[in-house]
Amino acid sequence: MAVFFDHLKNPTVRESIKGLVNGELFLPGGDNFIKNFNEMYMANKGNIQKSLLVALMKAFVCKINGNHNPIYGATINNFFLSLAGTGSKAALELVSANLGHSILMRHTQRLSAMKCPSPFIVHTSDDIIDIVRSQINIIRSKLGDPG
Repeated sequence: MAVFFDHLKNPTVRESIKGLVNGELFLPGGDNFIKNFNEMYMANKGNIQKSLLVALMKAFVCKINGNHNPIYGATINNFFLSLAGTGSKAALELVSANLGHSILMRHTQRLSAMKCPSPFIVHTSDDIIDIVRSQINIIRSKLGDPG
């Protein structure tokens, strides 16, 4: 190991390492990352604003700023619902913990319960007929048929 550090003392090697660390050839530091991200964000607003990464960053900043019950957008909700759909509670909690405890398993269960209609078994036959008629009317209205 000592040979490695002796090699780093060589002025030529030292300059090349500075080029790696300070230049674009290496992962940027925190300040450089924020500066570069801001420049990219401002230059490509349309593409970047719709990305999952930006939505996750917004959720993280929101939680860090003290908003304990933010209303998340569809991108975040769908991401966490798909993560919860894998069946791995640990994966969901790991991602959530790294994003400032953004969405917990209980909340994803509530979201998925709200998205699912109640099963046909609990409806009466009249309820089922009304549901089918309303769906047919929705299809007709989308096709331009007032029915």
